[in-house]
Formats: sequence, structure tokens, C-alpha cells
Amino acid sequence: MIPLNIASRKSTKEDKVVYHLVIARQERLNFEQMSKLISERTTLSEYEVEFTLSELQNVIIENLQLGRGIELGRLGCIEPSINVTAVEKKEDINLKTIKKVRLIYKPSKAIKAALKNLKFKIKR
Repeated sequence: MIPLNIASRKSTKEDKVVYHLVIARQERLNFEQMSKLISERTTLSEYEVEFTLSELQNVIIENLQLGRGIELGRLGCIEPSINVTAVEKKEDINLKTIKKVRLIYKPSKAIKAALKNLKFKIKR
């Protein structure tokens, strides 16, 4: 169950306080912990898992540098995207119009279904 906290903030439209829910921050699963968990569920050693994930990172970086999206099987896919500044004249287009480079993650159907079935609990 995902713990939720009640947070307050000042309303942008009116000068009053409004309340909303936020996910209570949990300790992040780090790379070593994840490798250990995967190792415990497979025949791979922790080192083999870490090596495989490191190579996955290298393959992802190499393909992002080519502008390719990457299918990650049961995880979904990732693809590069850019935020740009629009200009009125075609001649004014240059690399400086790129404001930000982002990575878009599109979860698989199984992960999307899991998101719909998350359970929450409000901590008061």
C-alpha cells in the first residue's frame, strides 16, 4: 500500500490555503539492492546482474545518440524528445532553438495495468 500525506499550499487564484495529497517519499531502491533482488530470483550472480544492467545502459545511450527509441520488452519503451522554441521564419531555425532534451517513457500494458491497481492509504 502506498502511503499518502496531506500537504498544504497557497492557492494561486485566491489568497487562501488549499490541501492536496502527495505520495509520502520512500527510500529509493538503489542499484545494488535491485541487483541483489534480481539475483535472488534468477540463476545470475549479483555481479552478472550488475554487468548486464550496465551493458543495457550502454546500449540505451548508444541508440539515444542515434535518435532511436528503444523497446524494453515487458518494461515498455523509451524514446528521445526535444522541447523547442517556435520561430516565425524557417531561416531562424537553429540548434539554439532546442530548449530541453527529454526522455519519454511509455510503460508496457502490464505496467499500466499495475498502475491502475495500486492501493493507497492516507496518513493523517
